Amino acid sequence: MSISDLDLDALSDKDDIEGDFDAVFSSSFHPAQTCSLGTSYVLNVDVNCDNSKYLACISSNEVKVMNELLTVTNTLKPHQDDVTRAAFSKIDPNLLFTSSKDCTVKLWDIRTPDKATIIFQDTSSASKHSGPPSSAKKPILTFDTSQDSKVVCAGTEQMGEDSYLLFWDIRGGSLMGGYWESHEDDITCIKFHPSNNDSLASGSTDGLVNVFDLSQGKEDDALISCHNTEDSVSSLHWFTKKESPRYLAISTHTEGIQLWDTDHYQPYQSFSRSDVAHGIRRKVPEHTYIVGMHDQEEQGFLLLAGSRYAADPCLRLCTVKNKKLKPVADLKAASSKGSLVRDSAQLRGFAGYITGAEDGVVTLWKSGPKPEHELQPTTSNLKMKNKTNKRDKPY
Repeated sequence: MSISDLDLDALSDKDDIEGDFDAVFSSSFHPAQTCSLGTSYVLNVDVNCDNSKYLACISSNEVKVMNELLTVTNTLKPHQDDVTRAAFSKIDPNLLFTSSKDCTVKLWDIRTPDKATIIFQDTSSASKHSGPPSSAKKPILTFDTSQDSKVVCAGTEQMGEDSYLLFWDIRGGSLMGGYWESHEDDITCIKFHPSNNDSLASGSTDGLVNVFDLSQGKEDDALISCHNTEDSVSSLHWFTKKESPRYLAISTHTEGIQLWDTDHYQPYQSFSRSDVAHGIRRKVPEHTYIVGMHDQEEQGFLLLAGSRYAADPCLRLCTVKNKKLKPVADLKAASSKGSLVRDSAQLRGFAGYITGAEDGVVTLWKSGPKPEHELQPTTSNLKMKNKTNKRDKPY
C-alpha cells in the first residue's frame, strides 16, 4: 500500500544518530551564497570548468547564468518548447549547451547570448521510425558531451517503438548518426566516461543501462554491455574501484542505488531507499530522496540525499564503506524550509557544491563550519507559491 501525500506529511521524520552529531558527520558545509530565482522551480544546475560561473535551468524555460556571488548575469530563453537540460562545456568556461522537446540541442556563447552559436538537430532524410506516432520528430530529454568536447550525445523520448541516441560533431554541428535499438522507453540520462571519450553509458525508464564503445561503427558492435536494473533509471555516475574506472553507480526513480561492474551482468551491491535513509541517518525512508552522485577525492563516490520532511529537513552526503552507506557531511542552512532539492553539481577541485530546489532557491555550499550569521539571498522576493514535494518522471 502506498502512502498518500497527506499521510506522508503527518509522518514525522527525525535524525537517527547515536552519539555526537559532529562525530557522525565529520565534514560540514555551509551556504556561502544563496539566490532566489522567483516562483519557478529549478530543473538542473551546473558549474563551468573554472568555477567562475553557474547556471540554473528553471521551469519557466529559461536558463539563468550566475557569477561567483550567484548574481544573475545572463538570462537565456533558448527554446520555444520545454527546456529539458542545460550544461556548461567541459573545456570552455564561456560555452553552454541546452536541450529541448523542440528536438534540438543548442550551443551558446554567453559573451554573445542573443543567438545560438550552433543548433544540433536530426537532419537525416530517412530517419528510422516504426509505430505510432507518425511524426519523425524526436523530443530530447537529456544529453552529455565527451570530456574533450568533440561529441554531443542526446537521448529522446520514446517515439513509436523506438528511443534514440543521437550524436553530433560539436566542432561542425553535423549529425554523426544514431542508435535506436538499445532502449524501449524514454532515455533519462547519458554519461560519457570521465577519461575515455569513446565510452558512453545511457539509462532509461525501461530499466536498462547500456554501455557503448563509440569507436565501433555499428550499434550492435558498439553495445558492450547491457545492465537490467529492473527499475526506472534516474541518473548515472562513473567511479573508480580497486584502481579500475569501469564502475557505474545507478540511481533509480524509487530512490535506490545499484553498483555495477560493467564487465559483469549483475549488480555487485544494491541499496534500497531504507538503506539510503540509514546512510544519512534519518528514521523515515518515505521522506528520503536522492539528489545526485559526485566524485570523492579517493576512490568511490559520494551520494547526496535528503529528507523532505518540512518540519526538520536535511541535505547530507554519504559514501560506500565496508559494503554500507556511511555518513560523511551535513549540508544545512538555518533558514532551510525543506523544499525538495532537484539537482546538484560539484565544483571543480572538490571545492563545494551547488544545488537547486523546487522553491527556486540556488545555494552554493562551501566546506567548513557555518558562518557567524546567515547570508541573505541575493534577491529580496522570497514569496514562493506553494508546491508539493512530489516528484514524477523527470520531465
